[in-house]
Amino acid sequence: MSIAVLTHNPNVQFITDSNGRTVSAIVPISEYNTMLKIIKQYDSDDEFTEEELKRIALSHQQAKEGKMVKSEEVFKMLRAEYGN
Repeated sequence: MSIAVLTHNPNVQFITDSNGRTVSAIVPISEYNTMLKIIKQYDSDDEFTEEELKRIALSHQQAKEGKMVKSEEVFKMLRAEYGN
């Protein structure tokens, strides 16, 4: 999950160093667990399928074009698909 998704979530808090650089994030446990479930799907030695690579390329292009989805919507979709 990209940091861009998390930065629009009011439940996420960031810790900065003395220079103002973000060094850590505090994420609600439910969202953390959701991220872990997603990571486990990709935590294998399997290569990406052609379809997955196409989706990744499309998402990069959409991000460049400014086509974003609010983090609340992303988490809503993830919870609907993967549960709480």
